[in-house]
Amino acid sequence: MQLTQCFNVSYFWLILGGVWYPRSMENTRMLLAVNVYRVFATIFINIGMLAIQFIYFFTVVGKDLDKTVDATALFTFVGYLYKAMTVIINRHRINKLLDIIDNETDKNDLLRDMAANISFISYFYNGWACLTAVMWNLIPFTKATLTLPFYYPDLPPSSPWFVRWYVYETTILIINGVAQTSADHLFGGLMAFAATQLKLLQHKLEAIGAKTDSTMEIDVERIQIKTNKTPIGYKTCHEKDVFEQKLRSRCDTLERYHYNALITETEEELFADHMIPAHLAKKAQEEQKDYEETVSCVEYHLKIIWFVNELTDIFGGAAFCQFLLAAPLICLSMFIIMTSSDVTEIVTRILYFGCLSGQLFIYCFCGNLIKTQSDLVATAAYNCHWTSTSVRTQKALHLLVIRGQKTISVVAGNLFELSLVTFGALLKSSYSLFAVLSKQRDE
Repeated sequence: MQLTQCFNVSYFWLILGGVWYPRSMENTRMLLAVNVYRVFATIFINIGMLAIQFIYFFTVVGKDLDKTVDATALFTFVGYLYKAMTVIINRHRINKLLDIIDNETDKNDLLRDMAANISFISYFYNGWACLTAVMWNLIPFTKATLTLPFYYPDLPPSSPWFVRWYVYETTILIINGVAQTSADHLFGGLMAFAATQLKLLQHKLEAIGAKTDSTMEIDVERIQIKTNKTPIGYKTCHEKDVFEQKLRSRCDTLERYHYNALITETEEELFADHMIPAHLAKKAQEEQKDYEETVSCVEYHLKIIWFVNELTDIFGGAAFCQFLLAAPLICLSMFIIMTSSDVTEIVTRILYFGCLSGQLFIYCFCGNLIKTQSDLVATAAYNCHWTSTSVRTQKALHLLVIRGQKTISVVAGNLFELSLVTFGALLKSSYSLFAVLSKQRDE
């Protein structure tokens, strides 16, 4: 099972919205039909919805505060149009990132567990968005006069075009709403995989030198001849035991990196009698493995850095647009929740508020994961068994520690990092706008 199958639900809604199409249709006869549908969906689903919103907004702005708030609340789909264009334009680059995840050679439990969590979130988050869209379409039935979900065009219920417009607006609202959360889920899931790769890198680093270090505790026994011969320079078994005890004591008191010099001195004495060539060969082999593993970790770290930079380059602008619209939209949702007397509308706005907050939280939480995990890479490299490794391995680890001290992060619009601190600041700004709007309404 491929790890990126956790995005299957999001793929479905993005395909339905004309934003995505399966790679299996590339270079096939169906590709022309797919592109025709994508153009149709872009015009009648995305652009059509925005056109209705803007026309209604400029019709009621400055005339009725409540209707203006209703019209403005739907502007969340302005950000979706930008995200949709981002996915369409950068589809091949996104596929390359997905291939990197699927081609991961070390698919341990960390990556599998993350894929399972991402899959669960896709069902929950997209289901929440679908429920919100359905509830939004039910709001007109609670009004004294039946209206369209977007309140435009202003058709009477008896008009033969009313039902057609109602079905059209209901359909595009559901598709746009869930497709938007699917795009957020795709971006957040890729960030979560990047954070998991950083955690996997930490485990690899902590294992460097472990095998070589474990052999240090029994090096004294390996210096001895496996037969009953007494080592050179020690004529009796009693003297041999005294030598072992002194050597063990010195190994415990000296710092670890002095250990190699201590053993080498003893090995040179015994090497002339061909007593430990196998031990030296195994030690050199372990050091070579440690060096190769260290080089592999350095390359893996560079690949993760490129992965995160690519995510920033692709989705940074879309994330900035989302955050730019989020504060006023969250403010308006809270305003309607506090002022409306319609139970259906209140429930719908609460669900809508959850969707908006969920979008921002996914971005900020996954971005915060990348930041925290990247800060732990240097610590993991330093905490490995580097004292038992060769000099060239230690130099490679030193370079990794220096690079690991520079935090990896996803930046929205080259202005601010995606983190929980940013999420808290945005909620604070939204509440400030809500307080101002409430005061203006009271006056």
